[in-house]
Amino acid sequence: MRTKSSIFVILLTVFIDAIGVGLVYPMSSPLIFDTGPHALLPLNTTVAARGAILGFLMSSFTIGQFLSSPIMGTFSDLKGRKKVVSLTLCISIISYFLGAWSLSIYSVTLLIFSRFLSGFAAGNSAVMHAAMADLSESDQRAKRFGWMGASVGIGFIMGPMMGAELSTGNWGYGYQTPFLASAIIGGLNLILVHFLFSETIVKSSSVKINLWIGLSHLKKAVHMRHLRPVFSAMFMYFFGWELFIVFVPVYTVDRFHFSPTDIGLFYSYVGGWFVLSNALLMRFTAKFSAVNVLKVAFPLWGLSMFVLGFVNDPKLFWYAVAPLPGIGAIIYSTGSALVSNLSEKHVQGESMGIYQSVQAAALAFPPLVVGSIVTVYPYFPIVGGSVCLFIATIIWWTIGSKKLPANIA
Repeated sequence: MRTKSSIFVILLTVFIDAIGVGLVYPMSSPLIFDTGPHALLPLNTTVAARGAILGFLMSSFTIGQFLSSPIMGTFSDLKGRKKVVSLTLCISIISYFLGAWSLSIYSVTLLIFSRFLSGFAAGNSAVMHAAMADLSESDQRAKRFGWMGASVGIGFIMGPMMGAELSTGNWGYGYQTPFLASAIIGGLNLILVHFLFSETIVKSSSVKINLWIGLSHLKKAVHMRHLRPVFSAMFMYFFGWELFIVFVPVYTVDRFHFSPTDIGLFYSYVGGWFVLSNALLMRFTAKFSAVNVLKVAFPLWGLSMFVLGFVNDPKLFWYAVAPLPGIGAIIYSTGSALVSNLSEKHVQGESMGIYQSVQAAALAFPPLVVGSIVTVYPYFPIVGGSVCLFIATIIWWTIGSKKLPANIA
């Protein structure tokens, strides 16, 4: 019974983290590009500058997660999963209140900092993955990581809906309302962790941690020969996914004239397909080796993205985009399971922390690098995303299947 309640809390926590990521997506472009009487930025701010600021806003979350994930993952190996999860939830609640306050005083700097704190708190994803691994046998991990992926998907459905609907002003506080709602949900999650989540570590590790462990973990990821192929291919997948999912509003507004409500519905639609794919496809793909699943999934995702660029009808666009989250759900769960199965039990937190650092680094770069580019070339998210997945395909077909142990492959 305690195992079931702990798994429930794990799924709830990653769900709330996903809400934190998703709620700002439909709000971000209107916030940054608004030139009305209540605009966040000065009216004389150029379009290129607004694009760069949008990039900083979107990347601040993943930068915080990049710095936090390995620290929290390793710290949970030392002190236990429950204490670290409780700490990160407290940080998350504070960050949401800061986000609401930043909009009240029209401070884009404080807004970016609040998103950084939210990302830092979301470093508990490594802890949650490690805790799920603690509670699962090796043959259960792909399925249970699939549950986590489904929870992320549901959160990604709710987040954009909250961002789009609660920020309309009908609820009294405009753009502040989603942040306040997320803070309340985070508080409820903290209570559930206290009463329902049981510590999953039997024996603590003796691994040392430091503030810059994220950077050292990226270096370590390069030198971990048994995990390097997984890290390399998944880095390119996450990079391509982030390039698409962050800047697709610019593309859809330019090509299909999407409104903020349309954008919110789009993100919820993507999250819905992610959840549905986890529920229906993971049982099927579990019958095949992880290596072969990724051999098919990587190129199929890249091809689907490439085809999407040729769609001119807005109605057809909704159908054409559906394979992307579906295939992405398979890649996400399979990659997480591979990393866990290739790691010793006593360093699950550290290994998942390294993996989350690789993921966070990949998610942080696109907004920082291409924010201004996309405002000039709206097609860039489509072209760049497909190129990244074809690179992942090359890595996996030439290196991945040859470097993994035979019992894993």
